[in-house]
Amino acid sequence: MTVVLDTPRKNLELGFSYEDYLTFLEKAEEGQIEHKFQYFDGEIIPAHSGTPLPEWFVSYVLSEDFGTQPITLIFEMPTQNHDIITSNLHGMLYVFSKDKDVRVYSQGTYICLEVSTKTPLPDIVLTSKSGEKRNKYHQLLNPLAIIEILSESTKNLDQTRKMEAYQSIETLIEYILIDQYKPYVAIHRRISANKWEQEYLTSMSSKVHLESIGYSLSLSEIYEGVVFETGL
Repeated sequence: MTVVLDTPRKNLELGFSYEDYLTFLEKAEEGQIEHKFQYFDGEIIPAHSGTPLPEWFVSYVLSEDFGTQPITLIFEMPTQNHDIITSNLHGMLYVFSKDKDVRVYSQGTYICLEVSTKTPLPDIVLTSKSGEKRNKYHQLLNPLAIIEILSESTKNLDQTRKMEAYQSIETLIEYILIDQYKPYVAIHRRISANKWEQEYLTSMSSKVHLESIGYSLSLSEIYEGVVFETGL
């Protein structure tokens, strides 16, 4: 049986615990499901998707029957534009960070929100080399800046639930959203404990200033090599 997990599905009221999520990750890895998954309020969501896994599938993986039925999984994967933008950002930020107290992670570092039931997996995370903190599951506790590349399937999650979750992190200074289909960058920057300002950039000559690390880069650098489709 082939299961396509890149399209919206009707979900029942989900209530998987955080322990269920950790067990799911362990069993998925053992079952050679080569994909990453986020946890949001009882839902397990594939990376690069805004649609939670259906309850029946999570329950099957958690059950003793997992592996007894041949299931081919098809998950949504990042586009070429997404990969180019992520590569550009990581390359520039890595070079900048080499002699700074800055560490950059790309598409593999989970963020733990200890005050809530969320474990998102951002595209790019910046933190301090000397002050980096993680929990026993190796999830990052104190990011300085988070960058997400928007896609059609993830933009609603990135702009709503993820934004609210990220803004609850006391150490976070900036949350940046980058559109992969057109030149557009939205910067959400903390100006006080409970107040954020927004800046929106659409010109390729505009500069994205990361106050969290004291570094600026232009939209033309971010989008270098990206070919935008016309008519979108």
